[in-house]
Amino acid sequence: MSRQDAESPPSASESASNVKFPKTKESPANIEVLKAWRTITSHPQFKVGDADVNHLCTEFTKKARCDGTKVVLEPEGVHHILETFKAKSLAQQQQQQQQQTSPSSSN
Repeated sequence: MSRQDAESPPSASESASNVKFPKTKESPANIEVLKAWRTITSHPQFKVGDADVNHLCTEFTKKARCDGTKVVLEPEGVHHILETFKAKSLAQQQQQQQQQTSPSSSN
């Protein structure tokens, strides 16, 4: 998957026509879906090679809300997604370190 693919989520109108999003109150703290996508995919903890973009789409679908005018993510939803991928990245790093430090069974 290319970085460009990760920067281009399904269009909001395409998503909105297929999914009924839970409602939320309109708030300046809410983050529009495209801005949230770009924020997460440009975050240092998010690496396209390590992250499953399908999983990211699933997380967005779970956290997306309609504020009456547009599809948004609440700030805590964005935070949750970042923490999920941060934990996944950390677990992968630890697993790689364990594989590098464990004795090889081919000796």
